[in-house]
Amino acid sequence: YQLEYEQDGKLIKEEFFTVGHGHKLPIGTKLREYSNEEIQKFFEEDTKIAIDDVNSLVNFSNINLQAYEILIEMALNLGRGNLKGFDLTLKALNKKPPDYIEASKQMLYNYNTDGSIHSETPWYTQVGTRAKNLSDLMAKIK
Repeated sequence: YQLEYEQDGKLIKEEFFTVGHGHKLPIGTKLREYSNEEIQKFFEEDTKIAIDDVNSLVNFSNINLQAYEILIEMALNLGRGNLKGFDLTLKALNKKPPDYIEASKQMLYNYNTDGSIHSETPWYTQVGTRAKNLSDLMAKIK
């Protein structure tokens, strides 16, 4: 399938296709049916990449396991290397102690210097309810 979503009132249609659990196919890939085994392999590879991304950005021993798992799901949604764009979310989680409330806010919104909301993050715009649910879970961590 090809992802479509609205951002800033504009319909966006991704150039690439995804398969299975959201695995991004390289542009130009010949479209075909994929076996369950292939889809499972894509998922395992994508999960390893997501875990590596999270491990490179946060100190696992500093955060709650649920926060770590939320970040892995975000990294899976965002694709290789894109979690680092959530620098304020990561900064909040790398504090001692972590600020889960602030991290949850930064997952969804970009803020103006006066603290007012400027816009939704592109991730929130694209995945909507899933992003909101993950942010809500992050905010409830004690």
